[in-house]
Amino acid sequence: MLSGLALLCLFAGCTQKFSGVEEYKQLTKRASAAVQNAVHSLENVSPRSGRPAAKLVANFERDLQRLQVDSIQVRARARAIRARGDAYFADWSTNIAKIKDPKVRAAAASSRPQLEATFNQIKLVSQQAGTAFDPFLSGLQKLRVELEVRPDTTANAAYQELARNTLNHGNEVLAELARINTELQTITALLTSR
Repeated sequence: MLSGLALLCLFAGCTQKFSGVEEYKQLTKRASAAVQNAVHSLENVSPRSGRPAAKLVANFERDLQRLQVDSIQVRARARAIRARGDAYFADWSTNIAKIKDPKVRAAAASSRPQLEATFNQIKLVSQQAGTAFDPFLSGLQKLRVELEVRPDTTANAAYQELARNTLNHGNEVLAELARINTELQTITALLTSR
């Protein structure tokens, strides 16, 4: 769902609160919540037999719609942050000189290799999350259509297999989002440990 991260806190002169890292943590939290809600709703409309309750199907459709809207917003925001991060590291010396707080400037300068490695890891993990997200969303959309066209289809082996695969992709996305959050914690530790 996320396509990358930048160290926005560094771009803005690195406020003491590391607002860019916090912003990305919130973005990741929002994405995780939307995916988790969709996973939970999918679990509820995937009984082994019988038709799921109309309320559960309505919840599934609502959570899918929210996920679709959130994914567009999260992806766009993540792309913008990634672009700033790429530009920041491309012009490292100039950007370091802009940091007003000498302690933060020194921490950033001495931590550049780790910061850049963490930034690159976040970009990689974000790509992996996106790779898992696309089939997750596609599977959810196919399952919604099946529920609309054939509400009794949930006992069908093909439906069950698609639901199982879609759940697996959803869990992959959640795992990648958790890895992004771990990398964000690493950035925070690097900038605050000096």
